[in-house]
Amino acid sequence: MSRAQSWGGSRKGPARRENQDRLGLDPAHGLFVLSDGMGGHAEGARAAQAVVEAMLEPEPPESTHAQSRAARLRTRVLRAHRRVCHLAQRLGHAGDMGATLVALWLAGGGYSLATVGDSRAYLWRAGRLLQLNEDHTLVQQYLRQGLLAPEQAAGHPQAHVLTQAMGVGEVTPDLFEGDLEPGDRFLLSSDGVHGVLPRDELSGILAQADTPRAAGEELLARVASRGGDDDASVVVIFNPQE
Repeated sequence: MSRAQSWGGSRKGPARRENQDRLGLDPAHGLFVLSDGMGGHAEGARAAQAVVEAMLEPEPPESTHAQSRAARLRTRVLRAHRRVCHLAQRLGHAGDMGATLVALWLAGGGYSLATVGDSRAYLWRAGRLLQLNEDHTLVQQYLRQGLLAPEQAAGHPQAHVLTQAMGVGEVTPDLFEGDLEPGDRFLLSSDGVHGVLPRDELSGILAQADTPRAAGEELLARVASRGGDDDASVVVIFNPQE
């Protein structure tokens, strides 16, 4: 079976001093990672870089292939979380240095996904775009509890307050598994992308692009054209048609 095609790209937000998003692509092992450093926190870029590097390291010796892919991905996530915690302690920023995480692993005819924070994963399949994870934000928590109506969520002053972040407190990553189908298209995005472009626009770009690079570049160009102030990053993966 042919290997999935992939592309990742990032754009620094014009209001930012530095781009705090980081990407990691390992097509040979089917592993793709996006991390968004917490912009209001110390050393966000270093936190995101530590997350990506830890996620792409080889599996630890104690890892067993008898475990599910999701369990093995969780092991990587917790290792990355500890890495950021230790880095924050060493730099004197304990509790004030964090990042989001979305990690996709394609293997054995299936996919596994792990998420922490408000970066997202989408699956475009057979003409429909599915959001695979929920944001770990205070507003999303209010929505689940029925304390907010959906129309109240947009533009809410606490929209970007995270309830989980890599390197801060305890994390319990959301884990998902599913079967791959020919022609599946995945999008991993930081909130600088999905916070600017509506869902139908994301779907249209993924549907119409001939390559992951074309889709990714168009997504970033659209964000720039809308004047998005935040860093914007994407990883796009196309599963072969056959």
